[in-house]
Amino acid sequence: MDDFGIGNAENVQILVENSPLTAVGLPESSFAEDSFHERIPSRFRRLDELGKGQYATVYRAEDLEDSKKIVAIKHLRLLTDCERTHLGGSTNDLREAEILSSLAHPNIIRLISSFNDGPQKTLIMECMDFSLEDVIRDKRSLPEFLFSHIMYYLLHITHGLAYLHKEKVVHRDLKPNNVLLNVKGEVKIADFGCSKRYCHSDPRYTKQRGSRTYLPPEVLLCSSVVNETVDLWALGCISAEFCTRKPLFGVEGEGSDLAQLTRIHSILGSPDSEDYPEGQVKGIDVSKFHRYPRVPPNEIIPKAHDVVHTVMGKCLVYDVGKRWTSQACLTHLLQFDGEGTSFHVPDPWPVPRTARRRESLIIPPAKRRSEQITPLESSNTLDLSINEEEEESHSPSKKPRLSGNLQEKLCHSKVRRKLF
Repeated sequence: MDDFGIGNAENVQILVENSPLTAVGLPESSFAEDSFHERIPSRFRRLDELGKGQYATVYRAEDLEDSKKIVAIKHLRLLTDCERTHLGGSTNDLREAEILSSLAHPNIIRLISSFNDGPQKTLIMECMDFSLEDVIRDKRSLPEFLFSHIMYYLLHITHGLAYLHKEKVVHRDLKPNNVLLNVKGEVKIADFGCSKRYCHSDPRYTKQRGSRTYLPPEVLLCSSVVNETVDLWALGCISAEFCTRKPLFGVEGEGSDLAQLTRIHSILGSPDSEDYPEGQVKGIDVSKFHRYPRVPPNEIIPKAHDVVHTVMGKCLVYDVGKRWTSQACLTHLLQFDGEGTSFHVPDPWPVPRTARRRESLIIPPAKRRSEQITPLESSNTLDLSINEEEEESHSPSKKPRLSGNLQEKLCHSKVRRKLF
């Protein structure tokens, strides 16, 4: 048994109390094999793949013992010794389950249960319909982000961050793809594979980190001072993306830490020595970076709303000590929305095409074909077959075979006579 109460395939321990998965000690027959050689309890029927990352794959599944409730099943790949060494001895496969099991907030994805099957770690979580990235990229579903949309997303994301930081948890991989939504208007922060318990007395840098595009400069520079404000830098990037519809600091190709830093400096302007107080960045002379002039947020994205300029200006700050905290950001957003209308689901609520297509994937083909037939088409087919049977029963001999076009015209005339 490991430190977090996760057993093996012969002794499955449920992490979350009052979970619907209350069986302990599931036998081997309780697991179902699939084509990917990953196993899940047989009470779940896998539907489709939701996403795949470097360390995990997420599927959507039905819980056959809970009214076919839709859940998300996340298979965490076992890290190799080389990967663990590169990530500083990280045990993210266990840490994600431990952290999620201790969290309970409407803006944080909910962990239903967790189990081990040998080296395979699996999390069962509530399932959402699409991500914020899907909405941002799909301009057809939402041609332009209105102020109500921006405030709604920012408020809910910041609420979740404020709760995480209060619980001493740093997400470290906040980005639009890890902000999940559903058709009801719920917004939840997900994917805690890079998250970590934070201690102010020991803010040491670790090698594990999230997507480079949303990382702050101190992480790219391997700073010795990394705290919860890394999530606020990512929030500033997301706020800009509502207007740009693409990553603000995106670098073509795989890029590198140096290319990412250069991209940040070229947009915000180069940092000065006072932007990195003594001890934050060791062994790096920031004065040797190529010099770019400082650019205020309202010049970076002139057409953005004032709230976007404010969040960018307070979150995209080089000095960690001057960067907004999640609570300060939340307080400002609440003051900005004096009437509290931004907590109402904005109209229209965008549902990207990817989510609509996904719904068709889980419907069996036969059922999908039957649902595509309209009542009029169904009655046409029925009436036509009855007419043919009646004519054959009254005909003493078999009718000659008609050509395709003539047969089609005859069918239409029969249907028309029957309907009208």
